[in-house]
Amino acid sequence: MKNKYITWVLVLVLTFITSLYCSAVVPPIIDLPHTFSSTSTMGSIDIDEDGNGDFYVIYQGLIGGYNFKIYGVLSCYLMAEYIPPTSQPPAGAPAPLTALLSNYASVLPYGTEILFSGLASPLASTPVGPFWTEWAYIVQRATGLPPIAPLGTTAQQGAFDGYIGVNFENASGHYNGWIHIVVDDLLPQVTVLSAGMGSAPGAAVPAGLGDPYASTVPVPLIASLLGIIVIGSGIVIRKRKKK
Repeated sequence: MKNKYITWVLVLVLTFITSLYCSAVVPPIIDLPHTFSSTSTMGSIDIDEDGNGDFYVIYQGLIGGYNFKIYGVLSCYLMAEYIPPTSQPPAGAPAPLTALLSNYASVLPYGTEILFSGLASPLASTPVGPFWTEWAYIVQRATGLPPIAPLGTTAQQGAFDGYIGVNFENASGHYNGWIHIVVDDLLPQVTVLSAGMGSAPGAAVPAGLGDPYASTVPVPLIASLLGIIVIGSGIVIRKRKKK
């Protein structure tokens, strides 16, 4: 058992070092919805459909486990959460993040306001709640150990879904947006259903408003009413279609 933990720690360290260089190679843009797994290991998401990938997902099968990670492409950031390896999550939260480099994409509920507030370094301090970063794990698992899942999910293991808050740059400026994901760490696979963005640079955007797949996420009545108002105000939804 001790050797298993040592092996997993070494794999995590090597994965982190590799991640520092991965953003230089951007995989091809994929159509949405798209499922990432051992048979489809990487692809870029073009939220504004300008022909340039804004974020990309990578699946890595490792000795003794696997992980899914998401990266921003040059001035593109995402919301994440961090808990030190020795800490426990708040009462009622999913399994504790027990691995090193516990930098996980936040899985946000429908209607959460997304507004970029500047980059933070989770290794330099201990942020409380979501912060903005350039990359994060979506989920990972070591063989024989419980899955290490994003904070804010409603299931410790099995399928769960929600939104990753993002901020990206195009020719018009920096836009806030969201990416709708469904994670099944038992198969394992991560499905990106759709993505959306605000109608103006810098404008806050509620996660998932106008999302054609939002019916899979419980929506409070207040959020639903807010959605009708915001959609009428010009929120832009992007969903790549099969050609």
